[in-house]
Amino acid sequence: MKILEKVLWAVDFDEDHDNSVVKTMRIARQFGNEIVLLHVLPNDLKNSSFQNSVEKSVTGELEKLRESLGSSGEYKVSMNLVYGNVVERILDVAEEEDVNIILVNPGTPHLKKPGKLGLNARKIIRNSRKPVGIISDDSPRDTKHIICPVDFSEPSGVALNTAILAAKKSESKLSVISVYEPIEITSSRLIKVGVDQKAENDRWFELFTKDFEDFISGFDFLGMEFETVLLRGTPHEEIVKFSQNASWLFMGSTGKTGLRRVFMGSVSEKVTREVPSNIIVTKSEEVFRLRIATEIEDIDKHYKRWNDLSDLGFYKEALAQYKLCLQVNEMHLPSIKSLANLYEELKEYRQAEYYHKLVTTILERLMDRKIEEEVRKHYRLKN
Repeated sequence: MKILEKVLWAVDFDEDHDNSVVKTMRIARQFGNEIVLLHVLPNDLKNSSFQNSVEKSVTGELEKLRESLGSSGEYKVSMNLVYGNVVERILDVAEEEDVNIILVNPGTPHLKKPGKLGLNARKIIRNSRKPVGIISDDSPRDTKHIICPVDFSEPSGVALNTAILAAKKSESKLSVISVYEPIEITSSRLIKVGVDQKAENDRWFELFTKDFEDFISGFDFLGMEFETVLLRGTPHEEIVKFSQNASWLFMGSTGKTGLRRVFMGSVSEKVTREVPSNIIVTKSEEVFRLRIATEIEDIDKHYKRWNDLSDLGFYKEALAQYKLCLQVNEMHLPSIKSLANLYEELKEYRQAEYYHKLVTTILERLMDRKIEEEVRKHYRLKN
């Protein structure tokens, strides 16, 4: 099932795209229906003597990328060449096209602010309402390991939902991590009255653990390989260390600044500059959006799609769609068997038993009908 309607790849021709092409193709094959290639030219180029030659050159490069990406024919690839401020135009086109995610390359790091991530990429992450994916130049050692740091905020919840779906779709292991930053008691007054720093940290860590468990309990990890990991230390340093060998890192970000910036605001910026894996940064908007059919044209085709829904953890949606199948054909055995198995997995045993019995009843009816046809056929031949 394709769960990305559109992916926008903001292409920078100052970089080598061999790695990016492979990774973008992988994303499209697993998740997407369409890739929009976008390149932004500066306004200064307009009406210049070399405007046409630059446009022709850039269009040629975009065509090459389109051919590389679209060679399999599994998804559509379109091109868009625009003028203006790079960051502003990328964000504008993302909204106009209503894409699920913006993919950007790391870019050239700013000389005054060294780090892995370029200035434009950082601005896009900071200002985009849409999720942003950073395509790493590095090849991950573990291609089936997704990591999602959480701080129990709404943006990190959005990131975790996305990470769960991505891990299920790509059959990857998911590590959900959170970092407790120990307090340091420097007040001489507190030290004099005997406040024990270790004891205080142990107490706060216990409360932090309870918050982590409560947060995790609100998510569905059924049918997937996952682990929860609590770390102690400086948040961005621990996340970077833990993520060294991951294939993808999913992070939430508030996009707030100054005194209002919370853990996933300042920390996510530091992590995106340093972590070597591919990164997806989310705010309030989900990366994946389901489009579920309300009418059935080909029952077997739709049944397969709804199996994919179940595999990805959309159990309520899958249940509704299997039942929609039964409205078209009340004896559609694959749907009835799937309902029985799904209810069993959800531990709704009474419903599971009902559909298991229904399978048995239908099979008995079909067998009786077959026997009856054989008997009639026998008598016709005899007479």
